[in-house]
Amino acid sequence: MEEIKATPQYQDFVAKARYLYEAIGGTFSPDVSYPWVTYLFSGMTEKEVRQLAGASIDSNLQDAIGEKTLTSPSELPGQAGVVEVKIKTGLRAFAEQQNLYKTFMDNGIDVYVCSASFVDVVKEFASNPKYGYSLPEDHVLAMELERDAAGVIQQEYRKGYDQTQGKGKTKTIERFLVSKYGHEPIFVAGDSDGDTAMLTDFKDMKLGLIVNRLKGGEIGELSKTAANGIGTGNAKYLLQGRDDNTGAFRNTEKSVSLGSSEEKLLK
Repeated sequence: MEEIKATPQYQDFVAKARYLYEAIGGTFSPDVSYPWVTYLFSGMTEKEVRQLAGASIDSNLQDAIGEKTLTSPSELPGQAGVVEVKIKTGLRAFAEQQNLYKTFMDNGIDVYVCSASFVDVVKEFASNPKYGYSLPEDHVLAMELERDAAGVIQQEYRKGYDQTQGKGKTKTIERFLVSKYGHEPIFVAGDSDGDTAMLTDFKDMKLGLIVNRLKGGEIGELSKTAANGIGTGNAKYLLQGRDDNTGAFRNTEKSVSLGSSEEKLLK
């Protein structure tokens, strides 16, 4: 594998695949940009996807937190020419988040993840005990693809299933959880525009938590609501600050962006 990684063909593939991911995400609406990448798993089984995801997670947990640039080699310009894309490196698990999951579950509150990523990838991180979250596998709601009788993933979104992004998260929670429990979730957490619907759609929700990525857009507006509630004692939305430079939560609502030392409450 190391010999393969040293070839210009591999470097060209990595740079252009990542560039394509960023380009589609920056060009098309989420209903196009979110599911398309899941089709790369077509032809694989759940076991193969989870093995791949686990290897990626393990590698990223060891990587230094930072940013690097991928550039495709000039000797293989192809039709796209030389492309360049920046990626963030380093993945971290949050002990406070793991503790919150465990505390909920120890007190009879079921915890679910509703993610816009592919379901088998999310299961590996959320359910494999080695990563510290230990959610039951059937407590992961995420993007689904069709599978054949042998369990091989097909290049087609699963019929009858909503995409688990935006309003699709609300619909998925209503379909599988509200119907099961007879009430809506009492606690919802998120960090992006794709989470805003589920953070605002449920009247039974007692508390909403926003992991503060200093974002604009819909989640930025909801973050302002949370910021206005600081110190009131009865806020419905809370902000959790984090430090992008260390990959850790902070004991404050304010966050620090990658490459900066300045803490900010809002974008």
